[in-house]
Amino acid sequence: MEPLSRSVAQGELFDVVLFVQQSNGVASLKGLSGKHFAESLYIYSLDPFVLKSGQLESNAKVIFSKIPKVDYLQEEIEGSSYIIKWSDLTVTPTAEAEGFKFGNFEIPKTWPVFSLVILLILLMTLALPIKRWLAKRKNRELHKIFIKKCLAEMESASTYDEIVSIWLQRDKYQKAFPSITEEFKKFEIVLNRHQFKPNRNLKEISEIQEAYEKYKATLKGVLNGI
Repeated sequence: MEPLSRSVAQGELFDVVLFVQQSNGVASLKGLSGKHFAESLYIYSLDPFVLKSGQLESNAKVIFSKIPKVDYLQEEIEGSSYIIKWSDLTVTPTAEAEGFKFGNFEIPKTWPVFSLVILLILLMTLALPIKRWLAKRKNRELHKIFIKKCLAEMESASTYDEIVSIWLQRDKYQKAFPSITEEFKKFEIVLNRHQFKPNRNLKEISEIQEAYEKYKATLKGVLNGI
């Protein structure tokens, strides 16, 4: 009794055998998964190589993007000759229509279920880096808003009480402007020289204000690098 012929639709996932015919000694499956092979089929996944009858073989799951004319495909990749073979297989074409392209792999509009699953996997794979990029962008925007708010508060302070209020929130402002922490410390030395006295005269208050103004001067242009 002759074996029954398999039938798969163009774009449907099915099993074949991939083996190495000739090798420069470095034959590898790395990079083959997800590759459009011999401009005719897409390699969805590969099992590890096993040695059979002196040849390296791997079971592979593939999708035909073109109807094959023979029962094997061959491609030279980095000095090694790879062959994909099948037997007793009939590939049924899908309805001809303008298709979508992923890289050099054309997927028809009338997609079998397996093709939809593969597309979903591809979309999920792309969604994660996009989500991370959007999150980083949002964090950058929030950080920029935080810095602008801190800058506005610090620039508006001028009286002794306002300056002390800035000092009391110094952790927040040093977080916003870590690159000029040393300048803040210079102002803080002058402030601490007088703020813990029972009373301060006009000259001492003026000295504090002058030290703070010098610190504020270092804030100019701080948003340029954001």
